[in-house]
Amino acid sequence: MADARTALHAVIRPGVFGRETADPGVVLSERRGLALTGFAPGVVAGALRDTLGIAVDSRPNRASAGGETLALWLGPERYLVLSPAGRRPAASALLGQALTPDRAGIVQLDHARTIVRLSGRNARDVLAKGCLIDIHPSALPAGACAQTALFHI
Repeated sequence: MADARTALHAVIRPGVFGRETADPGVVLSERRGLALTGFAPGVVAGALRDTLGIAVDSRPNRASAGGETLALWLGPERYLVLSPAGRRPAASALLGQALTPDRAGIVQLDHARTIVRLSGRNARDVLAKGCLIDIHPSALPAGACAQTALFHI
């Protein structure tokens, strides 16, 4: 099977741009390895725990980790699961074995979504310029997650 490629595959160029410093204000990188799971009350959280080692936080808008895999709460029993690119077996395959189609839906999203990671001391300032949600640490603390459009994308 061919490796998944995102919309940024032919565009993103690794390197240092702008003013070079030892402590860049913003670091932009792409995150790959996606699966969307959900839709079965009570079974998805158990499958994430048993197959991927993720004890999901049942509170809304929380991110939960298990090793290098992350589950982002999108809605009741609906999670976006992020795992390292090239992981074998893939997180979606493991979840597919644990969750039959009559109990949950699992959609492989590597080709359909692009995740950009923004980090650095000025990352929150960049997000605040184009984001429609309150990203102040009091509203979106560490360990929280939220969905929004950023600069109309």
